[in-house]
Amino acid sequence: MCESLRGMIESWRCGAALRHGPGATSSSSDSDFLAGALSRNSTIREALRPQLDLRSFSTHRRLHLSTTSSPAIRATTSLGVNMFARRSLSVKALPTTTSFVQTQLRCLHAKVDAKDIPKPTPFVPDSQTFLTLIGRKMSQHAQKIPDWNALFSLSSPQLRELGVEPARSRRYLLHWRNKFRQGSFGIGGDLTDVQDGVGELKIVEVPAASGTATLTSSPGMRKIVVNVPAGQDKPSLPLDKVRPVQGTKVIRSNLISGPYVEAIKERPGTAKIVAKDGLWEIKRGHKIDGGERRKAEVRYKRRVEERKTTRG
Repeated sequence: MCESLRGMIESWRCGAALRHGPGATSSSSDSDFLAGALSRNSTIREALRPQLDLRSFSTHRRLHLSTTSSPAIRATTSLGVNMFARRSLSVKALPTTTSFVQTQLRCLHAKVDAKDIPKPTPFVPDSQTFLTLIGRKMSQHAQKIPDWNALFSLSSPQLRELGVEPARSRRYLLHWRNKFRQGSFGIGGDLTDVQDGVGELKIVEVPAASGTATLTSSPGMRKIVVNVPAGQDKPSLPLDKVRPVQGTKVIRSNLISGPYVEAIKERPGTAKIVAKDGLWEIKRGHKIDGGERRKAEVRYKRRVEERKTTRG
């Protein structure tokens, strides 16, 4: 009898010993005990029925014949048990339902139709500027992407055919492309008055829902940073409709603070944001002393070399 079936019998024997005492199954043979277990447990019997290929006889009858009938019948029954073991191994080797579903989803994502193409903004008027802003040397691929529509419609395999390598760069481009489509910009992405890639900022007072007079603001007013046309001190929209520039704030009542914000010294309370390489870049982490996995080893070897150098 195969090892897998013997292991199953031993586990059933242990369970029976715990329920009925140590000597409950000591006088039964393997086949008799298995036949008795199958006759008592309909769930196990139905589970093993397709494995033993029992089309005309019950499981109990076949196992009973293996212990009481002629050698020829016992050999036939043993063959059926061996077939059960082989079929069990083949069933275990089949892929699970979970892996099948994951494979189908993985194949499906490459065939999904491209989403809507967003419109260019004053701060990001073309694909060249977009690739320059997101950094990571993506501007070197600007010649491979012909226009704005291609930038937001090319799939990952198509980008690979155009020569956008490595795969990390393609994933980064697709990530920023999706963020831009959802309206999630970096600093300066919401500017409306931009000239030659430069957007000017100005501190203005706008009506507030409530507020008292302070040393830095008038009663019922609050200070915000807004985008103004180049060389002007007032925004193009009415004060009650302007919105503060994302990522900026007012400090000390007359200074504009924010990432990549450059103050204009000739005009107090005014600053600018310039579109340049890496303005929106998501910085990659860098390994120190070989990273977390090799840090202890690298530092140990360094100390050994330092001691050797000190000893001369």
